Amino acid sequence: MSFNTIAYRFTELYWDLVLHSHIKQMPTSAHYDMTKIESLLLNFYENPENKKYLIFPFSCQNTISQNKFINQVVSLIKKDVLFAFHRDTQGKLFSIDLLNDSITFTDDTYRALCNKKSIYTAQNLNEWIKYIEKIN
Repeated sequence: MSFNTIAYRFTELYWDLVLHSHIKQMPTSAHYDMTKIESLLLNFYENPENKKYLIFPFSCQNTISQNKFINQVVSLIKKDVLFAFHRDTQGKLFSIDLLNDSITFTDDTYRALCNKKSIYTAQNLNEWIKYIEKIN
């Protein structure tokens, strides 16, 4: 799975949450006011050229804008999400291919994801909703 594919999905999800619904993605602390993805999206929104297109979902943005934004998200998630998760799981779930900017799930991870996708998705959404409700 390419980093661009992952970044695109991240952006699709956060686009509506952050820009349209103004839902914070982490509690405010003395050190941080928002996540890096929130900051990236809000900076994009502040550009007057982009404001007129924000009524549409990310998937409806023009390809050039999408690609430019996705490249920024790729550099963000590479370091802060994928590498951190890979390290935290000791590389047992997936490998990272820097030459091709992609990840490859281990056979066991892939089988588990395929067999239990609906269970994992429901559980993830429930936990995410609880977290978002708590910080907003």
